[in-house]
Amino acid sequence: MRYPICEPMTLRALVILTCLLTANTTRAIAEDSWLKTTGYGLMFHYECFTNHDAAAFNAAVDSFDVEAFADSVAETGAGHVIFVIGQHWGKYCAPNRAYEKLLTAQPGEWTSRRDLVLEIAQALKQRHVRLIIYMTARAPMRHYHIIQAMGDTLPSINGKPAGPKINTMSHPRKVKGFLRSENQAPNPVFLKHWGEVCGEWSRRYGKLVSGWWFDGYKTEMRDAYADLQKETFNIDTWIAQVRSGNPDAELARAGAGWRCQVQCRRAPVTFTLYARPHLSLRLGRTG
Repeated sequence: MRYPICEPMTLRALVILTCLLTANTTRAIAEDSWLKTTGYGLMFHYECFTNHDAAAFNAAVDSFDVEAFADSVAETGAGHVIFVIGQHWGKYCAPNRAYEKLLTAQPGEWTSRRDLVLEIAQALKQRHVRLIIYMTARAPMRHYHIIQAMGDTLPSINGKPAGPKINTMSHPRKVKGFLRSENQAPNPVFLKHWGEVCGEWSRRYGKLVSGWWFDGYKTEMRDAYADLQKETFNIDTWIAQVRSGNPDAELARAGAGWRCQVQCRRAPVTFTLYARPHLSLRLGRTG
């Protein structure tokens, strides 16, 4: 009997080419960086999160055949995998008590009961493939109450909170004066909370996770760095939590776009993303 991972029963894979920067303006790559030797990798934008209630979400995560996935990855010869733990829908395929506490939610409601990321990390390690976790630099944007619970800057209209009745993913072309959360500077309360969420995963996974890819690190967040340094909780304290389980983890930040260059913390390499939507792995559990 075969169970689907999600609808449709495929994982979409994006080929990641790791290109070493050799320009004179770039410092030498750290000799101990694993990125120097692992070559190309695969990114899996796991999307079992959309429009599912808790029961369907957990059923989808429970159906994921980790061994089949890891075997398929190993057959490609890829040296690393970027796997999405969650994005803007607010659901994550791994438990996180800090996140659940902030949401006043029960385990299995917004986070899966199964720790899929831990199982994937363990299976990939057995096959000498490294794991990078993909998640967002800001709170999940599709739910006003989650943005609010995380303490992130609320969507606004002309500088005032837009309120829950306005689509959090709207645009100034649709709502005059509107700004999404990610298009505004983060605040210390959010960075404290996001540090607690990321830190819990980091300490649980330790060196099973070799890197973190944070999407949505917009110019507004970058430009707020200096002012936030005056606060007890800032971008550096958030990153310290991210690295708490593995201080040697590579860290990357990126904005939107299928093709983007990302500066990593330890090795100045360029990750170049090319969309290959036709490439997929058909996986399921048999038995």
